[in-house]
Amino acid sequence: GIGKELQVRNVTDALTLAADVDRFPSLAGLRRDYGSDKVEAMIAFYLLDLKKTVPVKNPPSAELIEVIASEVLTEFWQLTMLGVHVSFRRVKHGHYGELYESWNLPKVMTWFRSYFRERCALAESESVNNTFQDSNDPRSSERMRQQFDMLEKKFNTTKKAAR
Repeated sequence: GIGKELQVRNVTDALTLAADVDRFPSLAGLRRDYGSDKVEAMIAFYLLDLKKTVPVKNPPSAELIEVIASEVLTEFWQLTMLGVHVSFRRVKHGHYGELYESWNLPKVMTWFRSYFRERCALAESESVNNTFQDSNDPRSSERMRQQFDMLEKKFNTTKKAAR
């Protein structure tokens, strides 16, 4: 599977790899290129794997799995299959609690919302960290000084022309 091949274990791994949009397009990009049915089938594969590896007292029907796959694609179209992989990996490891009786559409959507919130928080944090690192990078300071010098020359040229 995709996770074993790439060692996608957590939100950071998925987010880092997802930056390569050519290699890991969003679910929306996959839907555009391959159609909803194929993308929903990929998500359903994870649902069926969950059903097999984490048995519950009242497992979901094939129809419910199709509905859940469709809803995941509809609501979380901006995720990649890496995000789907990590979400289901976390479910299997009990990250979202134990599965005893059953799982259904609301429960699965809650897992994805939780993953999505964490992903967004991590992306925001990395963005802030990268901005801070860029501002401390001497090359950034040099670029900024060059930009100010250029603007100052333009300003002085414009001021002289206005006289």
